[in-house]
Amino acid sequence: PDNSKTQFINNGTVDIKGGSLSAGTIGLNISYGQVHNNNIINVVNGIGAYGINGSTLTNEANGKINITTQGVGMAAFTSAGTLQTYGTDKKISSGTLAPTDKTFEIINKGKITVNGNKSVGLYGDTTKSTSPLLRASNGVITNSGKLTLTGNESVGIVSKRATVSLNGTGSSDIVVGKKGIGVYAEKSPVRFNSDYGVEVKDGGTGVFVKNDGSNIIPSGSNTLELKYSGSNTGTGI
Repeated sequence: PDNSKTQFINNGTVDIKGGSLSAGTIGLNISYGQVHNNNIINVVNGIGAYGINGSTLTNEANGKINITTQGVGMAAFTSAGTLQTYGTDKKISSGTLAPTDKTFEIINKGKITVNGNKSVGLYGDTTKSTSPLLRASNGVITNSGKLTLTGNESVGIVSKRATVSLNGTGSSDIVVGKKGIGVYAEKSPVRFNSDYGVEVKDGGTGVFVKNDGSNIIPSGSNTLELKYSGSNTGTGI
């Protein structure tokens, strides 16, 4: 079995008004399936696309996800509480999950814009499940599109025990606000497959990798550009 049996393919506009991040307001939500956004997802408060249990979330090249007040562009987790009897949850339950099995994939090829303080562009996490079989290779976050976060203390990409793969233009591929972080990684390898750029404002950080086995993997002669666009008195690192 594979996750292509159930798919949401959006060629129009998904418009979710009201709700909140804490209440779990979501534009498109799937378990062991695929989301393909070819056009527009608008969410006022909440998450644009959400997946668990072996799901693949793709914001295609023409796709736009807009979170207008606060929230997360795309979020995926290995599991949500009780393990399901299908998908990668079934493999976790039976003890057969392999390092090559993907409990989630988040792929952004388009544009994601998230407003609000402490918001996130892409969020992927395999640590909610306590299975000893899980490792960073079981979750994948790939960004070749544009992430723009306008609020303070916002983060472009949050990876918790997953594998991050970055392709970009080399300049301002991720843009964050004051005290923002371009890429935040825990127990995660971060691979740069091209020149890449992060733009920060006052107190911002381009890439923060925890000292827990996480690492940055350069590829060839690729460079990371850190652009500072904050106040004259502030700095970014």
